[in-house]
Amino acid sequence: MVPFTTFSEKTAIGFNNDAKNDYLPKEIDLVTYNNRNKFLKLMGHEQKEVFCGIYHYGKTIDQLAIELNTNEASIRKILKEAFTIIKNAS
Repeated sequence: MVPFTTFSEKTAIGFNNDAKNDYLPKEIDLVTYNNRNKFLKLMGHEQKEVFCGIYHYGKTIDQLAIELNTNEASIRKILKEAFTIIKNAS
């Protein structure tokens, strides 16, 4: 037997689902973002990948090291270079 729901219950259920979807993290279009960001234009490919992975996607240094098949010290060095570029370009 199908449970009976009123129109207001269906509306409330739909409203709750929409509210939940608003809080889900949205994918960032990095191509568009890179074209508008002067700092990212100055960075190399690895620096962009590390900086965006940590800053925009919230990945840890350990996660990026695994994804890029490198060690944590290398990721830290690349991230430091990215911040130096941002600092010097400001």
